Amino acid sequence: MLAKGVLLLVVGLFVGAADKDDSEKTAKALEGKWTVVAGEEGGKKAAAADLKDATVTIRGTGLTVHKAGRDEEMTFVLRKGGDKGEIDFTLTAGPDKGKTSRGIYSLEGDTLRITYASPGEERPKDFTTAKDTKQMSWTLKRAGKD
Repeated sequence: MLAKGVLLLVVGLFVGAADKDDSEKTAKALEGKWTVVAGEEGGKKAAAADLKDATVTIRGTGLTVHKAGRDEEMTFVLRKGGDKGEIDFTLTAGPDKGKTSRGIYSLEGDTLRITYASPGEERPKDFTTAKDTKQMSWTLKRAGKD
């Protein structure tokens, strides 16, 4: 019985290390400047004018949203790596400083999709938002790419 427990512990450590390596690899792939090309909040599509000149810069585990002449900074943790997974954002300033928003992401080539909920809300299950929810969804393209 002890051997079985040790085996499960070793397998668990290996899987945990593999998940961490995968998350670190994915975080590295996310680095750079991204242009916001589409957005949705509470089931309502964002107007093109609201997205104009909106960009996101990712460095390490930091993320800065540049929009309408102001920056919003946060940190993030990838809960599951790979091309699709879970992401948690923690705001570093403002009235929601220190609060965490839970989300999901998908990285396919030079397209990054992120859908997340307001702090305290449940993690979204897919990349759409429904009317009367506190969920936001964004599609980003790596800057300099069509």
